[in-house]
Amino acid sequence: MSDTIKLVYGANHPTYTITWTDEAGTAVNLTGATITGRIKNRLTGSAAGLTGTLALVTAASGIFSYVPSSADTSRDASKHYDLQFIATFSDTTIEKTFKVPCWIEEAI
Repeated sequence: MSDTIKLVYGANHPTYTITWTDEAGTAVNLTGATITGRIKNRLTGSAAGLTGTLALVTAASGIFSYVPSSADTSRDASKHYDLQFIATFSDTTIEKTFKVPCWIEEAI
């Protein structure tokens, strides 16, 4: 899950399909989880919740999708960010991904 996610300022497409893996590279079973996320500016340290759509695709294999909202991509263009995805299970267990690098590219 360490690939950089590249977004374009103000865009709310495409759909990113992501496989949640642990430190050994094994897919994490997300069955019964609700996925949310956070975005953090690496320079300022400011963070906010993702407002795009996060949905399970193949939960047992750790696969989920992320469709960014315009609010997610309407941050300082040409800046480096980190994303972190959060799985909250029905038993209130919470698991978080390692940071995923994110770059928001300037729109023309």
